Amino acid sequence: MREIEAAFSSRYGTGPAGVVWAPGRVNIIGEHTDYSDLPVLPMAIDRGLKVAYAPAADRVAASSSAFPETADWSLDQIQTLDVSTLSGWPRYLLGVLRVLGTLDSGGLLHVAADLPSVGGLSSSSALTLGLLKAVDLASESAPRPSVELVELAIEAERVVGVESGGMDQNAIALAEAGKALRIDFAPTRTRLVPLPQTWSWIAASSGVEAPKGGRVRDHYNARVLGTRLAAALLGKRLGRDPRQRLAAFHDPDGRAACAELPAEASARRVARETDVPSGFLLASSAGGLVDPGPVSVRAVALHVLDEASRVDAAERALAAGALDPAGALDPVGALLDASHASLQDFGASTPELDSLCTAMSSAGAVGARLTGAGFGGFAIAVAPRERADAVVAAAERACGGPAFVVEPSSGLRKL
Repeated sequence: MREIEAAFSSRYGTGPAGVVWAPGRVNIIGEHTDYSDLPVLPMAIDRGLKVAYAPAADRVAASSSAFPETADWSLDQIQTLDVSTLSGWPRYLLGVLRVLGTLDSGGLLHVAADLPSVGGLSSSSALTLGLLKAVDLASESAPRPSVELVELAIEAERVVGVESGGMDQNAIALAEAGKALRIDFAPTRTRLVPLPQTWSWIAASSGVEAPKGGRVRDHYNARVLGTRLAAALLGKRLGRDPRQRLAAFHDPDGRAACAELPAEASARRVARETDVPSGFLLASSAGGLVDPGPVSVRAVALHVLDEASRVDAAERALAAGALDPAGALDPVGALLDASHASLQDFGASTPELDSLCTAMSSAGAVGARLTGAGFGGFAIAVAPRERADAVVAAAERACGGPAFVVEPSSGLRKL
């Protein structure tokens, strides 16, 4: 607290009115399922970011201890800025301000973090929610409830250009210490899932940066499009509404029909075959996905539907772990391994992530997989607590780190 308060005072010449904490998150299982309205099982972690804030009459100014970019905008100027002309983390601040609408007052903000920003631990969603809550508190009006901040954060990230499914924002805002959060969608429902205290969760970097902007955003959005094309084709083949998400086909008939899907397809081709307009398939809150041409369809659909079933199985195993942690550890590890193998076919893994997971398993982890969108970034492993140090060391040897044990943490809050 003292460090961020001192940094804020150095920047603005006055102390902050308060400090917000926004944790990162690790997704235990359920990767690339949320944007198809299928379940996920993440947890907030004990690394994250702090946002110090104070009210300001007619401007929003922001700085960071980690990055050189700053923002200093008048309230009128905010409405005319183009997010595509900005670089770095201030894009997320503009997204936040846009979804909040016309502001009667502004705020002074300073961000500090111990959460790696290379992709996989949801640093961008933690930043978005931390900024949202800080700006909300700086306005000195009645604070918005967490569930409202979740919806605003999802919308803010879509302004930046990421067609987010909602997992990260719910996990960061609603998590509790010692527990994972099962999240279902359409409508959103959450329930807490206790995690055995005799297990350790190890997060490790692959050494390949994977921030949500640029290259990773394009890979991510291509998979979003792939799920939409798969759902439209499945609807056509099964005589169901082709304008649904893949959640509508999470049943034996839908899973079996995936074998008939093409390996790749384009939005134009699927629009012709299904009579679903390509504009519908490419729609996004950011104004539309860029049509990349043919994208993976069959492997994407198979992963998403099977991954949703793994979420159910993992929750059952964790419930068993409350009674017998040692007995449930191996089944959870096997589910993590199966998830990673599926994500390899899905196209989200990399050679570095594959090597990292192998190294952690060889050192005593009972299961490991990439966590987050993939295409680089982090992996997560689960191990008995007595093996955690060995797993961390193996991860650091494999990819150079950072690697560390993460504890299931409580969510977004004022400190």
